[in-house]
Amino acid sequence: MHFSTFDWSLLIGVGKMTPSATKVISASDAHDKSSRLRHVVDKYAHPNDAELHHLHAADPNVSYRSSFFRLQIDTLLQSVCEDQKGLDGLQKLLFDIKTHIESTGNQQVTEQLLQIQGLPIHNHIKRKEIVLAFQKPSRIDIIGNFILQNSIKTLSNALVIDITVEIPSSCFVPKDFKDFRYADKRNLYLGVLVSKLEEMDKLVKSIHLAPFRCEYEKPIAIIRMKKEALLHHKITNHDIQLRLIPSISIDTFKLGKLAPSRNNIRYDAAAESEHQRQTPLYNNAILEDMMFRRHTRELHMAMKSPSFAEACRLVKVWVRQREFDKEIDSVNGFLLCMLLLYLHTKKQFSAEVSSEQMVKVLLHFIATMDLKKQPIAFTPAEDGVEVTGEGMRVFQTAFPLVFLDSSGRCNLFGRISHAAWIEIQMEAQNSVHLMQSEEINDFRQVFIHRSKIWTRYDQFYWIPAPIAVEKANDNVYSAEERHDILDKGLETAWKDKVQNLLCEALSNRVTSVRAVLDECVEWKASDVVPSSRKLVVGLRIDPANAWRLVDRGPRNDNKVECAKYRQLWKGLSDVRRFKDGSIVESVVWDGLDEKKHMVIDSIVRDIVHAHYPHVNAQSITSSNHPIQSALNMNGFSSVLAAPSNLHAVFGNLCKTLRNLDTLPLRISDIIPIHPSFRHTNLYPLQQHPLAYARSETIGSIPFTQASTVLEPLTIHLHFEKSSSWPTEIAAFQHAKTGFYVHIAQELYAQYQMRCEVAIDCVDVITTGYAFRLVVHSEKELAVIAGAQGSRKLAVLNSPKYIEIKRESDYLPKHANKIHALSTKFTAFGPTVRILQRWLCEKCLSNNLSIEVVELLVAYVFINSSPATLPQSVVSGLLKSLRLISDHNWKQFPLLVDFDTTFGKEHRREILKRFDASRSSPSTHPALYIASDYEDMDCLSSWTRIRPERVVLQRLVSMAAQSYEIMLRWFSRGCSLTGWKQAFRLLEHDFDAVIQLQPRKLPSRRVQVEEGSTCFSAPIYKNLDLSSVPIMIGFDPFRSLLSDLQSQYHSIALFFVNDMKQDVIHITWRPTTFLPAKFRAIASNELIPLPQVDATEECVRTFAVPNMFQLLSEIQTNGGDMIQSIELKLSQC
Repeated sequence: MHFSTFDWSLLIGVGKMTPSATKVISASDAHDKSSRLRHVVDKYAHPNDAELHHLHAADPNVSYRSSFFRLQIDTLLQSVCEDQKGLDGLQKLLFDIKTHIESTGNQQVTEQLLQIQGLPIHNHIKRKEIVLAFQKPSRIDIIGNFILQNSIKTLSNALVIDITVEIPSSCFVPKDFKDFRYADKRNLYLGVLVSKLEEMDKLVKSIHLAPFRCEYEKPIAIIRMKKEALLHHKITNHDIQLRLIPSISIDTFKLGKLAPSRNNIRYDAAAESEHQRQTPLYNNAILEDMMFRRHTRELHMAMKSPSFAEACRLVKVWVRQREFDKEIDSVNGFLLCMLLLYLHTKKQFSAEVSSEQMVKVLLHFIATMDLKKQPIAFTPAEDGVEVTGEGMRVFQTAFPLVFLDSSGRCNLFGRISHAAWIEIQMEAQNSVHLMQSEEINDFRQVFIHRSKIWTRYDQFYWIPAPIAVEKANDNVYSAEERHDILDKGLETAWKDKVQNLLCEALSNRVTSVRAVLDECVEWKASDVVPSSRKLVVGLRIDPANAWRLVDRGPRNDNKVECAKYRQLWKGLSDVRRFKDGSIVESVVWDGLDEKKHMVIDSIVRDIVHAHYPHVNAQSITSSNHPIQSALNMNGFSSVLAAPSNLHAVFGNLCKTLRNLDTLPLRISDIIPIHPSFRHTNLYPLQQHPLAYARSETIGSIPFTQASTVLEPLTIHLHFEKSSSWPTEIAAFQHAKTGFYVHIAQELYAQYQMRCEVAIDCVDVITTGYAFRLVVHSEKELAVIAGAQGSRKLAVLNSPKYIEIKRESDYLPKHANKIHALSTKFTAFGPTVRILQRWLCEKCLSNNLSIEVVELLVAYVFINSSPATLPQSVVSGLLKSLRLISDHNWKQFPLLVDFDTTFGKEHRREILKRFDASRSSPSTHPALYIASDYEDMDCLSSWTRIRPERVVLQRLVSMAAQSYEIMLRWFSRGCSLTGWKQAFRLLEHDFDAVIQLQPRKLPSRRVQVEEGSTCFSAPIYKNLDLSSVPIMIGFDPFRSLLSDLQSQYHSIALFFVNDMKQDVIHITWRPTTFLPAKFRAIASNELIPLPQVDATEECVRTFAVPNMFQLLSEIQTNGGDMIQSIELKLSQC
């Protein structure tokens, strides 16, 4: 028996050139060489390829990035390569196992005699019992990553060794390839080996069965060794895991009988006589068991190149990080290594190029190659066959994708579906884009970050597992479907059927549909085979078509197409006449006018149930509905008017303001600033019944008690340029106040509008809304920065200047850019809202303003490729949480480039200023976000003060936890309440809690219950609502929080939930209770500590803050707003 796959000396032994051979050089060769050396190239000639390569490498920008990229690859390879130390006794261990396997005696084996429930036995022809004449293996070989020395560390950190056990040809008869007899005998053979190895109880820790390439019907054995046995064999620091794979020799069956056009499974003799079906996947599964040694031999020949071996490792990391190897119809590391070998044999790259260049060539090939139309094949080996054009068309008819090995018979991509290849292409396109970009951090996106299927699609649906054919009624599966189940297997056939059905039903509502099976598991040989797995379907949504309520089919006069359409929709379609006069077959989704996001849910449930009545529509769970419910906050519904009325009311107000011709200056621009105008406000828009003028008509009001506090909608007014503005700050503010008074007088005199004038604004109350008008001038910043010299520099860096620049200059630009994004991407606004909801539930909403949240989400949408752009709330939330948790905030700024105006020099300047800012930790923003509308002297203006570094750490930690919880929620079936765990707050993280009195605070809702708050008024039918006193922008909760932060900023951090506004959480700063020198001026807030040495007069008294006195002061300052203060004691 040979333990190696083949004679390694034939490959490794390379003859060396002898001295005598080096002297055999002809005179003509020497003359040619000398003439080439004497040849002088024209100094004006164009550089050749080699010179261009050196010039490119000398470019400092390119060379720095390429060198850093190479350094990252080297570091990655060092971390993923298997450590070969401590394997001295591995050879003896493997030979012990080999010897024990070969000691198995010849025997007759049947399913009944073997008594192993965990092996799937088809026994397709029930009248014939499967009998295996067992003989010891004809050879045992090591194949795969270990022998090729290109393996990477597994997640369990175990050393995995693949071993093929070749079943002797004498165990089969010539026609055993038919009717699953080969599969049954293969599994029986594996069962005998498992039973034999279980006798080695001193060496073997456990033996489990596992699916080969995620296929339960084709199991392999996983053997794990005991730690004591490994130490006995001098194997340290390693867990050994052997994968026992049955195989056969290439001459076991006639290869022509396994062609993809052949049918080797009998289903119904009568049906087969009428229509001959083919079983390509069944035949290909037998062929792949013959080719293990061939493929290992071919890969080993290429492993002479160190770069090729490195490229194989990088490709395997790329596959594993995307979990393609866990899908039954996708690629794994071996298949991409074979594709890399194919490109090498086709001279797409040489063996001397670097590993990263090989990977780039491979990813570019995957991203651009349409294998559905262009099959590929290795050059046939000596014992292979040349596939003709007709033969290749046979393969293309039988398989979605074709990639033939060197035998010309086995399709390496036989299991890969077209939908899986599209998914792989999307990831390859994104990786190519990242590897070609100029961001140094993109390496992490390609090779380090895990990209599970849950991050690649917008919506997911969990569909129950298929029912077994023998348990199903005759009308569940058609004859064609039953034959597909025999060829593909029950799970794969069910997956393909559901995927094709949803593709046809959803049509252009989605850009891609991907159906995958739940994760496979291992099982013991004594247990039954795991039951069929559930199906999860991921959808990439096309927002332009996804939410329509009518699906129009063919014209009524096209009888053939109408019959097909009715067959698809199974009674859900009907003939309808439309306004354009057309009469067509169509499906109308009634009752979803206000819930258009539920249209796709209804289609998926109804179409699957219509075609498979045994699948209950309610058993299909969706990721869409539970997350959407997080945006539907109770108490915010209103039937007074639709949300779109805001823009109509705002448009009328703009016309009114522009018609004011008595103002000293003409209004040049009116900019809506409030988040409601750009669809990112957390709360739904509502018209308030108390925000109407006496002359305006109010519709019916469905409630009797309303809040008297209104939230103002801020609007910026810009006037035409003028040199008459004052040059002093106080006078400038008085001039603006004069404009507010004048505007209010004119609006009341001409239009009878209700107006409330303040020093810094004027509130216009009309048609259910309170608009707050704020005047800004281009001279405002110049007036504030009027100082000269060093004093001017101090003013430019002052918080007051930054705040005014942010409010007057940046905020209008920010609002316009965010409004454009919200208009362009339908999922942008809901994503901002759901992220605000998450921040509120985590009590972080007071540390990140709405503008910061919008910038974070904008970065996700702007920097996503078309293949990864989020088109749903779920996808947007996941990507936003991942950005917060994964971005290296300490080392890199976040650059939000709305209009792609950041060039190399601009980015370099921002990085330079970021590094300069880091040298001053006290003023450096912890969350450094620079946008393209900010000036270089005022970057990261929205995060200059908040969040602090300790708050950022909390934010990053919570985002990482919520991200993982969301992924688990997806993987466990998208229950109705499971997502709430990602929004849950652990209150034991805080030191104290201030409970507020809800009745003393205004409600954010328009409709309130009587007695629930002091800030409410009754609404009667004949009451003049314009006479009810209202308060605009009154927020005592914010005022209390602001006072607490300004007074106790040095000793505590405060966290609130802006959505509920019922509690204020307190966390003491780490240095709060460190002993400090006693100060008499703050003696009421300090507790003196005992003196260290009372005998010496010079010893100063130290003190710590009096926690109880501080809380008592807070209680006093809050007055009736504070109900109680609870001190949280740490659990030690």
